[in-house]
Amino acid sequence: MKKILVLAALVISAMLLLTACGQDAPPAAENGTANDAGTPAANGAAGETHLLVVQPMAAANLDPSLTNDVPSARVFHLIYQTLVYQDADLNIIPGLATEWEFLDAQTVVFTLREGVRFHNGNILTADDVAFSLNRAGQSPHIAAITSFIYEVEVLNDNQVKLISEYPFAPMLSHLAHQAASIVNREEVERVGDEAHGQNPVGTGPFRFHNLVAGDRLELVRFEDFNSVVPGLPEGQLPAVEQITFRIVPEAGVRTIELETGSAHLLFDAAATEVARIREHNDLVMLEVPNLALNTWLGFNNQRAPFDDIRVRQAIAYAIDIESIVDVAWAGLGQVATGPIPTTIRGALEFPIIPQNIERARELMAEAGLADGFSTNVWVNEGNAMRADAATMIQAQLRALNIETQINIYEWGILLPATAAGEHDMSLMGWTSVTGDPDYGLFPVYHSSNWGDAGNRNFYSNPRVDELLDLGRTSSDDAVRMEAYREAQILIMEDLPLIPLWQSVELHASRNNIEGFTVTPSGVFPLWNVVIH
Repeated sequence: MKKILVLAALVISAMLLLTACGQDAPPAAENGTANDAGTPAANGAAGETHLLVVQPMAAANLDPSLTNDVPSARVFHLIYQTLVYQDADLNIIPGLATEWEFLDAQTVVFTLREGVRFHNGNILTADDVAFSLNRAGQSPHIAAITSFIYEVEVLNDNQVKLISEYPFAPMLSHLAHQAASIVNREEVERVGDEAHGQNPVGTGPFRFHNLVAGDRLELVRFEDFNSVVPGLPEGQLPAVEQITFRIVPEAGVRTIELETGSAHLLFDAAATEVARIREHNDLVMLEVPNLALNTWLGFNNQRAPFDDIRVRQAIAYAIDIESIVDVAWAGLGQVATGPIPTTIRGALEFPIIPQNIERARELMAEAGLADGFSTNVWVNEGNAMRADAATMIQAQLRALNIETQINIYEWGILLPATAAGEHDMSLMGWTSVTGDPDYGLFPVYHSSNWGDAGNRNFYSNPRVDELLDLGRTSSDDAVRMEAYREAQILIMEDLPLIPLWQSVELHASRNNIEGFTVTPSGVFPLWNVVIH
């Protein structure tokens, strides 16, 4: 099965809100689609079982093989299931597979949970699992997570054998990723990939109900859910019967929605809103260290003048990284100190690059650009902190006669455009959701992943490629860690991007919400939420 390498579009938020408690459920889809499995639970009545969420960005797609962005992953976690899960400590626990056995370093047999139903009523089969994982293994959108899959074979009604293309140490943690979610083969083949991405069918505790593009997504409890998810006992349904996510890009408006009770949960609070939320008697602020290098200043390394390392170094010396983090992110989290966050095993910490305008001007002169140039920096809509950081960078680069235009785009526009290399610079990031350095380094810095697969900075260093290949194929952990150590050193010497902010998860709830948690990878087990 051919190897392709991947993406994961970054790093940050999610989706949406709706109406206040006591209102009727939203009308059927206008300019959207609705699952024909029925109306929301409790006859669509909102109230203590209708969870209302606000967040800044929408999912890019609802099919797990077609995208790898954070907003989408948060929804996949509710609609679909994976063979295994990672708990809060990143330990592997059963999911759709009750047990597994490694026959050798490249072969593992999974025994499936019996009697699990899809949202369309079909029973989960080994054929669905083999179809899903073989499909995932061939998808260019998620190859950073799934390209290790060579073939998945059906052994019998409830067992599959997965053969990896090479020994792959973090195999199970990658299979716990939402990109390895199990879909219903019959449904995907019946409607096609595009339609399935608008009206998905999984086995998770919530099923798709309605989508209004750019406005809201509605899920309802799957009344025939008969599997297990972390924290929810087998045979028990979530207390919440309906979830409505609504896109609210403006950070202050999201806070107001939460304060007034028009929302129960707020995903991705702006750093500037944290103090206000902390001080509100009716709100609870959730701040959790995560696995994200949330924001870097990335360069299109294949586009002049950023193909000249002296220009990249000059910009690094021209900006005041610590003040940018202190102002734009209100001192929350910490200044990033390397190519992957320090919460990842094997991460190295490098000295913060100090602001040195004199040295920056010397480098610009050496590059023949003493008079500066005009450029742009791309930022996603709905992220006030990145917009503030862009404004500070714009002002600081004027000391080098660099005029910087700030381009703010919707997530659905920014992702394909940066994958095509249309930008000069960008403020983006990456969450190493598996907790393994392979996931933090391989998609972002390996040259095979240029563009949609994750390397949106179009960085290339043959030695780094060799080291990252070694790290993902070696079964010797000491060899892997040494390869990642050397790779990180070379990456910081090349400076394809400037690490800025290592984040914390910033989310909030009303104080009548129980069970609202976030995993280190940034997804929410909303099936554990209770509204009092």
